[in-house]
Amino acid sequence: MAALIIEAALVANFAAAATNVPALKAAVAMIFVYVVFYEVALDGTQFAYLGELFPTHIRAKGMNLGVAGICLMNIIWLQVAPTAFINIGWKFYLCFIIPGSISATIIWLYFPDTWGVPLEEVAAMFGDANELYRGSVGGGEADMDLERNSKEKQETRHVE
Repeated sequence: MAALIIEAALVANFAAAATNVPALKAAVAMIFVYVVFYEVALDGTQFAYLGELFPTHIRAKGMNLGVAGICLMNIIWLQVAPTAFINIGWKFYLCFIIPGSISATIIWLYFPDTWGVPLEEVAAMFGDANELYRGSVGGGEADMDLERNSKEKQETRHVE
């Protein structure tokens, strides 16, 4: 985010006159620095987090909606960018800086850390039941089958 703030400041101060070539080169460099850190830190992470967020039975649909939302926002930003840069110039960067800073703060404070946590435990973090053994509650037939199979495996011996 710091690279984008520096980019906005450089463009605000030096782009209109276009006389300070080193400052303009630094502005271009800041865009590349921002894109590299965005791709490494956020772009892939949002897809991984989407996959962890939804319970198993709706994970595909949830991922689909999440990725569709990301793509829709990308289309909106790309469609309005030329008009925005003509009309409000460097202030268009604020449309990325302000929501990004607010979102980063909310994520940092309120979203649980799922680094290295198995998906089943992530589901428990979000209040979902364990979906590894889907049977009826209270010892239904599916649970009895699991217990029977488990006992058979324990009693099986290798005979030569």
